[in-house]
Amino acid sequence: MYLLLQILRDQILPVFLAAGIGAAFERIFHPDIKSLSRVSFYILSPCLVFSSITSNNLPAIEFWRIAAFALTTVLLSGILAWTMGSILKLRPSMISALMITCMFVNGGNYGLSLNLFAFGTSAMSRAIVYYLVSIISMYSLGVFIASNGLTQPKEAFTRVAKVPALYALLFAGLLRWQEWHTPAWLYRSVNLLGEAAIPVMLLILG
Repeated sequence: MYLLLQILRDQILPVFLAAGIGAAFERIFHPDIKSLSRVSFYILSPCLVFSSITSNNLPAIEFWRIAAFALTTVLLSGILAWTMGSILKLRPSMISALMITCMFVNGGNYGLSLNLFAFGTSAMSRAIVYYLVSIISMYSLGVFIASNGLTQPKEAFTRVAKVPALYALLFAGLLRWQEWHTPAWLYRSVNLLGEAAIPVMLLILG
């Protein structure tokens, strides 16, 4: 029981406190959340992905195992949701909503911050792999399901191509593969912005 309370206090409570501050700030000052979300999505998140991948020696085999696990989790959740919706004879639109709810989680704002508090910076690169698979699946498969299968493959691909974190991952992977080292001045700038990603995500969550 004490261990559970300690986990709630040390890992989960900080997430809710940070999000609560964001909620209070929004209620009092009414900031432009859309602009802040764009900064997080287009600048801070890619920097976090790049700095985490380049600064941790995550083996390629482990990368693909995590990615495969994340994708399998998404697909199995979708299959189970579709099966339950069919058994309950829900409308197609309700089945789509149920599938999206079950398949995709808030792996960014909430998941990355909780992982950081629970396992530290050494596990961040692994959490980011799961986060990237989730967000790519959401922008492709999620859009397809939400449109009841009317989305063309080209449109789904275009949406995925607009995810900046994907390019950060590819560039970081290229540097790791070629064993190139990021210049200190560049890494420090990117890492500085990346460290701001999780606090900003939590404020947006609130």
